[in-house]
Amino acid sequence: MTRLVLIIAVATNLVFDVAPASAGMIVLDDAVAWWRMDSNTNDSNAPPASNGTVHGDVGYVAVPGAGFRGNNGVAASFDGNDYIEFATGGGSELYGNFSDGLTVFGRIDPTLDSASHGNVLNQDGYSGGVRCWNLEASRTSGGRITWRVWLGGTSYQIGLTGVSDLYNQPGLHDVVGVFRPGAAIEIYLDGTRVSYRTTGIPTYLDASSTVPVVIGRRAGGVAPAYYDGLIESAAIWNRPLSANEIFGLSVPEPTTIFLFGIGLIAMMFQRRRR
Repeated sequence: MTRLVLIIAVATNLVFDVAPASAGMIVLDDAVAWWRMDSNTNDSNAPPASNGTVHGDVGYVAVPGAGFRGNNGVAASFDGNDYIEFATGGGSELYGNFSDGLTVFGRIDPTLDSASHGNVLNQDGYSGGVRCWNLEASRTSGGRITWRVWLGGTSYQIGLTGVSDLYNQPGLHDVVGVFRPGAAIEIYLDGTRVSYRTTGIPTYLDASSTVPVVIGRRAGGVAPAYYDGLIESAAIWNRPLSANEIFGLSVPEPTTIFLFGIGLIAMMFQRRRR
């Protein structure tokens, strides 16, 4: 019996301890806004003020590989001429200077038609408005990801081009931008940190009560840089997630069949020892 308990404990550790208990669904439940894109733009975590307004003809399609972390297996489809906008004001935690940090997440599949600055999720007033933060991704330039934050109108950014996972492996990918006040800005792709900067990082960001958070294009109307492709889910945290928490977002939860398999292997091993 001791060996059986030990085997199950080790197997469980392999499945769950790659990211602590705060990862996955618990992390998403902790977001100040989590949009599952389940055929609507409702925020799963917050009051209706964080529900989005659709501009254009955002559609919803069934997507292979979608459906974990509470999503019902569909994604919002953007054709490069539509977007989702979220209301400002009302004390929403979507808006502020993020002095405690910021994490922005999108589970996406951009098309080859997506602009080189295809905006996944941003609060970027561009050309006359306040610029706060911006997460971009597209399959142009061999695959491109950019993460920017602003303070005093100065941009602090990191970016990658030639991202083969986006360009050569179409399908859903997790793209995450993190702001760690005074410490770092980081980009994660499918749970792995792929770019970072640690010098000259501000301790808070420019804030605006008039520039909205937008999915699918820049919040500022000039040079909107529309996103073209699928977004299965998006989320914002008003803190920097840990590397383990981000990794946990990209690891599918173990299925009942998988856990049954672990138990069966343990049982077979126990019988052989008798």
